[in-house]
Amino acid sequence: MRFLKSFIPILILALSFARPAAALPDGVSLGDWNGLVKKIIAEGTASESFAGTYLTLKRIEPADLSVTHRADYLSVVGSYGEGGEFHAGQVEAVFEGWTKLSNGNWTIDQWLFPATIEGDLKRCYHVQIVEDNQGSVIEHELKALTEEEASEAWAPRLRAWLEQL
Repeated sequence: MRFLKSFIPILILALSFARPAAALPDGVSLGDWNGLVKKIIAEGTASESFAGTYLTLKRIEPADLSVTHRADYLSVVGSYGEGGEFHAGQVEAVFEGWTKLSNGNWTIDQWLFPATIEGDLKRCYHVQIVEDNQGSVIEHELKALTEEEASEAWAPRLRAWLEQL
């Protein structure tokens, strides 16, 4: 897990400069998106990285991280101005399925969705990771998603967050 905390911001920042992959899904309005971004900024937990300040909402189910679980994170990345106002730069969504193996290792099915503040997806990725029980990555496979794959994977995940607001 330590690897993921430092690796994901680096990966998303490095890869997010690629061309846009897709716009907001059908049935998701710009108003819905803007409401979600405002909620993340207002209620997100702050953390710092070299990429800036992350304001993050998270859902982890079940809450017991020692068993198979889902971990989903929506972050607005930006910085604070001299007057204390937050300047949003982009949105990053990470969706993970953690499966504990019989040997104590974990497989992590991870989906990375960086987006502009306006809701346009940038280059998105699907990552398969195996971690040992100490949090060290044993192997990982990164796949860049096509625009169609990104849209198909993003739409239900975004809608699920919007429905639970």
